[in-house]
Amino acid sequence: MIDLLFRGRTLVFESSLSREEVTKRLQREIAPATSQWYENRPQLFEGTLSDGRFRMVRLVRGRNSFRPVVEGELVATPRGVRIDARLTLHPVVVGLCAILFALGGLVAMVAVSEFLSTREASPQLFVMIWMAC
Repeated sequence: MIDLLFRGRTLVFESSLSREEVTKRLQREIAPATSQWYENRPQLFEGTLSDGRFRMVRLVRGRNSFRPVVEGELVATPRGVRIDARLTLHPVVVGLCAILFALGGLVAMVAVSEFLSTREASPQLFVMIWMAC
């Protein structure tokens, strides 16, 4: 899971379907991106598909969802098609994770330094342990 924060995860799929058939099926499941509060579209993804390349995000009908971005391309092979895909996180999500990690590190530094100087458990130490769990 941590690989999504940095370079992303690479996946390769082989299919016996033709490139045209895979393109047709992807077009059926990828809706154009819109900014609606309530999702009721029948498609499973939103994004773009053109010239054998796609970029899509899962449509989620709920809150607090984890939505990696799926980018890839369709490559025709003698026996069908190969789908090269890469899963990455949105840059805003990576930024928020970095901020939360920095705040956790700051709390840990304060708690450890206070514990080392007083040899007593402080509330910050309990917060640090709670955050680690």
